[in-house]
Parts: sequence; structure tokens; C-alpha cells
Amino acid sequence: MQPSQDRNAKAPQVRVSFEVAVKVLFPEETFTPVQLEGVTQDISHHGMRVRIPHLSEEVYGKILRTVRNAQIELSPPGEAEPISVRGRIVWLDFDSRGCHCTFGVTLENTPEETKQRVAALVRSIIAGMTTSAD
Repeated sequence: MQPSQDRNAKAPQVRVSFEVAVKVLFPEETFTPVQLEGVTQDISHHGMRVRIPHLSEEVYGKILRTVRNAQIELSPPGEAEPISVRGRIVWLDFDSRGCHCTFGVTLENTPEETKQRVAALVRSIIAGMTTSAD
């Protein structure tokens, strides 16, 4: 795991792989969310990159059409309870050859207490990396 600074990011991103459960909201379908499972590729205080290994082109097309809100439940090792965040999908990339999708989520409408848990998680990962590098 390595902290990196993306030129568009406002906070350090840490490359880390946590299992996630994602619910993507489709208001035009009476707010019935599509439930997906995936893994984080990186995380920061303000958002994360998520990879969904099996996604149909139909669901990808629905996500692509308009701004989508998502609820993501992170399951970091060592955490007693999952961390549930809300955000907006701000970009996505679909690989039709492998039928997987990667997307970026910026945290929005997430309670301050939850944002603090995410920030603490990122800090602890960075601290662990610097300690193991010594």
C-alpha cells in the first residue's frame, strides 16, 4: 500500500483493497437500488475508487446516463462494524472485455461522525505504512 497524491485529489489517497457492498440509487425506478459487490482500489478522506468485478452493460448504461448516488459499506479488517458512507459517483470506466467497472465516489450526505471514521481509517493506514517502512 502506498499513499499517493492524485493531481485532482484534495487529500492523500491510500491504495487499499477492502470488500464493499454498493447500492446505486435509480430514482426513476422508484428508488430501488441496484446492489453490487466489489473492492476498493484506493480511499481518501473525501472519497474512494471502487472496482466492481461483474457488471452488466445494462447496469453500466443506467449509471452512465445521469448523476448517481451510492451508499457504500466498507468492511476494513479490524473494524468491529462496517463503515457505511453515502456519496456521488463522479466518474466511471467500463471494461466490456472483462465485464468490470471502476468508478470514483466523492463522499456527500455522509454524517460527520462517519467522515471522521473514514479519516481515522486513512490516517491509521498511512501510519502503518510509515511504521513498516522504518
